[in-house]
Amino acid sequence: MKQFILFFVLLSGISVHASTNGYKLKLNLLVDSTDAAAVEMEVKSGKTASYNQVNGGITNFIDVIASEGTVNGNKGILMKFVVGTHGPDGKKTILGSPQILTQENEETKVMVSGNEQKPGFELSVLAYRKKSVN
Repeated sequence: MKQFILFFVLLSGISVHASTNGYKLKLNLLVDSTDAAAVEMEVKSGKTASYNQVNGGITNFIDVIASEGTVNGNKGILMKFVVGTHGPDGKKTILGSPQILTQENEETKVMVSGNEQKPGFELSVLAYRKKSVN
């Protein structure tokens, strides 16, 4: 009986990640230390999700692909971002393309320095696994 319970516990631990087909993300974007976007979104594993927010004639955008991943032997939720703006003239400017590996329910931040051509930004993310994402 003890062997069956141990096997069931091990199997149920494996199935949590196997049944995850997506993630709920809470994102906050600051561009040049100014609030640019704040959103909660659901992301299907391995698929691109996008968010746009207009602030004073400039559209800030965040594209993300989330999946289970490993970096330097550390496992977690791997998110690949593209962060940028669309100006009033429609010109698209990519501010950066950071990758974040995080643990579930653990806030993680990345800061990207700016220069004369592009402003810097800070992106914070809180990620949760979801068993079902449409």
